[in-house]
Amino acid sequence: MEALDALAAALRGRLIERARAGDSAAASGGLEAEVRELVEREAAPLPEAERDALCARVVLLATGLGPLEPLLSDPQVDEVMVNGPGAVYVERRGRLERTAVSFGSDAELMHAIERILAPLGRRVDEAQPLCDARLADGSRVNVVIPPLSLSGPCLTVRRFRREGFSLRDLVAGGTMAAELGEFLALCVAARASVLVSGGTGSGKTSVARRIYESLHVESAVFLDYDAYYKELGHLPLEERERINFDHPDSLDTELFIHHLQRLIDGLPIEKPVYDFTRHTRAPQTVRVDPRDVVLVDGILLFADATLREMFDLKIFVDTEADVRFIRRLKRDLSERGRSLDSIIDQYLKTVRPMHFEFVEPTKRYADVILPRGGQNTAGIEVIAARIRERLAEKARQETALASG
Repeated sequence: MEALDALAAALRGRLIERARAGDSAAASGGLEAEVRELVEREAAPLPEAERDALCARVVLLATGLGPLEPLLSDPQVDEVMVNGPGAVYVERRGRLERTAVSFGSDAELMHAIERILAPLGRRVDEAQPLCDARLADGSRVNVVIPPLSLSGPCLTVRRFRREGFSLRDLVAGGTMAAELGEFLALCVAARASVLVSGGTGSGKTSVARRIYESLHVESAVFLDYDAYYKELGHLPLEERERINFDHPDSLDTELFIHHLQRLIDGLPIEKPVYDFTRHTRAPQTVRVDPRDVVLVDGILLFADATLREMFDLKIFVDTEADVRFIRRLKRDLSERGRSLDSIIDQYLKTVRPMHFEFVEPTKRYADVILPRGGQNTAGIEVIAARIRERLAEKARQETALASG
């Protein structure tokens, strides 16, 4: 199949050359007709089925995302990484490999980037050379172009798995203890709302995500408090950068509570999408439908009394300060395009002081503290026993109503 891809890329190059020379027949007979004529002339020895497949590939390369189309349509590819027009890598089953795919020029790669960002209402240019966004399917997109990038335009697309892990998979693989798997199944049966909090870099999002991904999509929904930072688009970027984002006032708690209550009431919401590189909300939103279990994660969730009362289960993920700082440092460098000095400055001026003022003191409100994430089996067993009692009481009430 790689030979067919290479041939399709070469024929697409011929199309571009003909268009530049003014020889294109696309205006009269259409692009598909022009591609068919080119394939019949240049690849006549191929069997008819392969010529049909070749035509489809050339049209896709010419109208879609160019050389990236075959990679993004491959179900085994988890991530596509483009480090300039001549270096395209993919991750398959946890292994990184270089592909034979390439772009003809920086301009060709920029064309593909623009096709990805345009439907999201986003763009990149010299004044704004960095973009972090999400596609409609949830895939994470990161773009860096010159002058920030020294090797031409760079693009990564991180895709979500089409099929999540089951509880059995996670227990068998050592991601979580068997007791946690049993406990989560009880949460689903009890239609529980679960809150996961902890300091920056503590692993709370990983814990919440693993819980979410281990459940059936029909059973659970994930809501991240980080998406609800206040809209600051009316302020200049320099002023936005001076905001203390580690203080509870930086979050739109009123909107978050409203959305959370709608989900609990069985109603859908339009969740905001926050751009951490520009410190403002993106124009698009993400529809979130109600489910039996609502999983929420965020640093400052325990600081609001109204929020605390809305949850059936509150988990605090407790991790050593040095580990949390290292995780935050890596995240902000790789995902948010920030400099080392700015990360350290923010940590010392706001992150650390706000942690001791609003995060550390509130962990006393947690039902269970997980110093080792999903491996805290003792705390999980206590909560599981409580959930069992609740389920038993619910079953008794339903039986009494049915008989009465």
